[in-house]
Amino acid sequence: MSTAIPSAADDDRGASAAGRREAALRHVVRIAALLMLGSFVYWPSLYGAFVFDDYIHIVESPAIRQLGSSGWLAVGRPLVGLTLACNYALGGLDPFGYHVFNLAVHLAAGLALFGLVRRTLSLTEPPDAARRADVLALVVAAVWLVHPLNTQAVTYVVQRGESMMGMFLLACLYCMARSAAPGRAGLWQAAAVACFWGGLASKEVMVAAPLVALLYDRTFLAGSWRESLRTRWPMYAGFALPFVWFGPYALRSVTSETGSVGFAMDSLTPWQYATTQFEVILYYLRLAAAPWPLCFDYAWPIETNPALIVAAGSAVAGLFALGLLLLRWRPAAGFLIVSFFVVLAPSSSVVPIHDLAVEHRMYLPLAFFVTLCVLAVDRLAQRLAANLPARQTAVIALETAAACLVILTFVGLTAKRNLDYINPVQLWTSVVELRPNSSRGHSNLAMALGAVGRFEEAESHFQRAIELRPNYPLAWLGLAKCRIVAGDVAQGERLLRRCLALEPDNGAAKDALARLMIASGRLDRAAELLDEALALRKLPYDVHCSLAILRMKQPGRDAEALEHLRTSLALQPDFASARLQTAWLLATSGDSALRDGPRAVALAEPLARARPNDALAWKIYAAALAEAGRFDAACEAGEQAVDAARKKQLKSESAEAAAGLELYRQNRPYRRSP
Repeated sequence: MSTAIPSAADDDRGASAAGRREAALRHVVRIAALLMLGSFVYWPSLYGAFVFDDYIHIVESPAIRQLGSSGWLAVGRPLVGLTLACNYALGGLDPFGYHVFNLAVHLAAGLALFGLVRRTLSLTEPPDAARRADVLALVVAAVWLVHPLNTQAVTYVVQRGESMMGMFLLACLYCMARSAAPGRAGLWQAAAVACFWGGLASKEVMVAAPLVALLYDRTFLAGSWRESLRTRWPMYAGFALPFVWFGPYALRSVTSETGSVGFAMDSLTPWQYATTQFEVILYYLRLAAAPWPLCFDYAWPIETNPALIVAAGSAVAGLFALGLLLLRWRPAAGFLIVSFFVVLAPSSSVVPIHDLAVEHRMYLPLAFFVTLCVLAVDRLAQRLAANLPARQTAVIALETAAACLVILTFVGLTAKRNLDYINPVQLWTSVVELRPNSSRGHSNLAMALGAVGRFEEAESHFQRAIELRPNYPLAWLGLAKCRIVAGDVAQGERLLRRCLALEPDNGAAKDALARLMIASGRLDRAAELLDEALALRKLPYDVHCSLAILRMKQPGRDAEALEHLRTSLALQPDFASARLQTAWLLATSGDSALRDGPRAVALAEPLARARPNDALAWKIYAAALAEAGRFDAACEAGEQAVDAARKKQLKSESAEAAAGLELYRQNRPYRRSP
């Protein structure tokens, strides 16, 4: 019986297999580290609220309410619309699920960047530098994942279009890099095309992707423009196909006379926009290098100073020219610089957009900036190590410490910034601190304050918004509501009429004015206003609630009122006013078939408990308790209602609450008289 003796070849194969296993394990550990780092720093964002345009595109959007219909296609960015519709189908208007999706997109984009940098460096670095390429890719991805400038694109829910587009473009380039390796080139090119289409369905900025892809191909894969097109022409043809559909859509977008984007905007010309963008781009670069302080809404003014325009324009042109020159002499650096400007071009060139400066536009350009900085610092460290061989270990330690310091600093800043998004009052307070002359900042801070019952503070900010911008309908509407809450109904009505004089088709103002008229008995005019508001509002949950209040004032129409309330709650299940009015109807209707005390208590109790100073909520809660036969509890709630009304000097509310309280003391429920 013979014994086989292991050969040197067997040893080499075993060592090679062990090496591959070790490399694979290191790769998995790096991916896990990126996922944990990104999840940790953005964990607070999962508890963020809806803010600003989230209300237009999510909370008050009928387009995302039916996943099975094609309504989400009307969002304009169909893939974004589809994801919002899926979020709504799974969790309604709970922001948590929306934030989870945004975080998942950001993590996927970070992994795509890691894979892209790692694979690209493996194409340009010596074969024995594979581990160094992995480490550099890890640092690039980690810095970008936790960079504070990305928070707006990740934590501001509706800006997922920006992060999705960035994810798809990075994945597109990664697939291109994979297509250069032997085997399955066609499959990877097809995947790159699919990523391009996905990005185009997420945000229009993806139109820059074919040029970025061609630059990448020429710089790292093919070596020349001709070879790029010859080798991967089917992929570039796939990039061109969507423009058959997208071209006319984009043309309509930029020539439309409505909306906040396009050449037809009266308030902003292409020249004004372009000349202001020079300064904005330089500010973006400053934030990329030193990301503080951040501002949710810059309200950036149009630049009119010729000297500043020339200086900023020269600086931007010089940087772009440097990138073009480096494409020949230092192709990798040239690619990163030129791609930075190419991706910014659709939103930061000549097509006017209402907001001249917003942080989320830097989401993808920041990836090129971070990559350039990390590679430049590493190249400097390599030269220092080569020139100082005795201190090579110290140089490496210094480079590692610098990377860790930057990452840890960014982790702290990003986590802190994410906390601002949890509290809209805090978010908008930071805006007005940085931009004290922003009318929109003051108005939105006032709305956030009003939402938590701080109406006196809200009123002062609405007044400041009007001082800064006298023809601001939203601020006039908000100020009117503050005066009504304060009990100054006459002044509230005058302010509402001022709002409607500025914006005759303001459905919310018509609805608010109709409620005042209902309270004063002008029911016919209120009905006219509500009919007009119903036609103007896209998601008229508030108008249906007002119609219910009107019907409850009319004899024998409580059943119709209940139907309006059901419609309101179907459109907006958490609408507090509709829940309270439903409880009021169920507790006080003259129609015994409609009354339901326990249900009324279930609707009113959580709202009253959450609003200890809300006289209306406690009045309704008291009536619900009485209808349910809980008269002792009804007396306590009634006393709370009377106290709250008297503190705010609401005479009619106080009298009505006191009348109800007297009934409850006699063990009698409250009945409305139409």
